[in-house]
Amino acid sequence: MKKTLITGITGQDGAHLSEFLLGRGCEVYEVLYSIGCRSPPGFPKE
Repeated sequence: MKKTLITGITGQDGAHLSEFLLGRGCEVYEVLYSIGCRSPPGFPKE
């Protein structure tokens, strides 16, 4: 399983990229810059 790191995952491109990679079986990690940002649906909060 490939691991990926997406910065700006809450934006339009990051959200589409994460859906695409998750659909291909990749393990996706996120980087959020703002405390007020929310993870896209389906991402665990750590």
